[in-house]
Amino acid sequence: MSHLSIALRRSVAAIAVAMFVLDLSACNSSGNSFAPGGALGGVRGANGPILSQGYNWYTVDDHLGSRNQVTGINDSLQIVGNYTNSGSSCTATSGEKGTSCADCPLVAGGTGQNNKTWYSYTSSYTTGYTSFTPLQYPRAKSQYLNGISNQGTGTGIEVGCLIDLGNAGGGLDETWGAAVNNGLWSAFRTPSSGTGCNANQIGEAFGIGTVASTNIGYQVGFKNNLITANNCPFVPWIVEIGDDLSWGVDVTFSTSGVTPVSVEATGIDSGANFVVGSATVSTKTTSAGLRGWYGTLADVTPKTTGQAANYETTAWSYKNTGDPTSFTGVRVAGTEPKIVGWYTAGTGTHGFVLTITASGHTWSDPLDAPGSDEYTVISGTDSNGDICGWYKDSGGTIHGFAAMLAAIGEHRKHHHGTAGPRT
Repeated sequence: MSHLSIALRRSVAAIAVAMFVLDLSACNSSGNSFAPGGALGGVRGANGPILSQGYNWYTVDDHLGSRNQVTGINDSLQIVGNYTNSGSSCTATSGEKGTSCADCPLVAGGTGQNNKTWYSYTSSYTTGYTSFTPLQYPRAKSQYLNGISNQGTGTGIEVGCLIDLGNAGGGLDETWGAAVNNGLWSAFRTPSSGTGCNANQIGEAFGIGTVASTNIGYQVGFKNNLITANNCPFVPWIVEIGDDLSWGVDVTFSTSGVTPVSVEATGIDSGANFVVGSATVSTKTTSAGLRGWYGTLADVTPKTTGQAANYETTAWSYKNTGDPTSFTGVRVAGTEPKIVGWYTAGTGTHGFVLTITASGHTWSDPLDAPGSDEYTVISGTDSNGDICGWYKDSGGTIHGFAAMLAAIGEHRKHHHGTAGPRT
């Protein structure tokens, strides 16, 4: 296997060497030509809740989109999501998002936009999700937002990716990791550090968490060179925001007969204790599969400054069936990580919760959104155990959802956030 690693580098003193960071002052605007037809939003019915499998499920659809995906939820029940009106299929489980509709590169080898343009939004819980606030960077060709933090101004900080920032070629082209805080965008990627797989680095952010004792934040995602001829693998990429450090992680598997091909870090809990991810793998019986992995933040941090992190761990499949399995998010209950994700068995895709304990682990039964037609993807979770994602109905339409643990009750209704709804 060809491994690609990035040494731990300081980026404050030498940003041009360690990591390109752009502070993009563009804010959301009703005049944003990036939105279809110049329209930027609206209000939709409550769509729920439906009590099922111990959760109160809410369908979340921005009515401007024919396909909706909710990708992140924070402890204030604020969500981030994306919608699109382009493309003919959103149900091929080809990557960590569980769908061929994903616009930024996927772990399973998708390298482009698949002719699908996405628009992003946030929404706050008010007896459901009925109003949506746009999050669009106007000069990018496309974008996709993956996660939302507890910290931030107004809502949390949202993270994801931007494609071709200037939309006009040149040095701002390709995919950049992105973060947005109350309308202020920042984009980041690692620079070219050689030839082949070390040239033209791109990045995408999936999750963000903060260590309370130090107030240091961490973003997780992946980096890659999309030169097809080089068959470059994806590599987990971690950015330590407070100290302005970034590094890659060389993940290997102790699981017999399973070799990672491309690896991503897809989630981090809000307190930055655990990191989860997904990997395409080769096994003794197949040349392409999907597995989940997890570790502590310390596991995936370099032991020596100036060196890359190396981490050997277990490759996980749902209930050890060998079915394609993706880990997408994690929360901490006490000291134990609870991991969410999805797996595919036969023609169906289902969500799950995996609880890791000191004595072993426990898988939940398959989780399926009410109204789903054998297709549910869980993409995120918060500290209370609430989940979010998307599902396909019997007519083939993709809907977003947020589901709250019923045992915690209605007293957790929140009305946070300063951004107003779209009108």
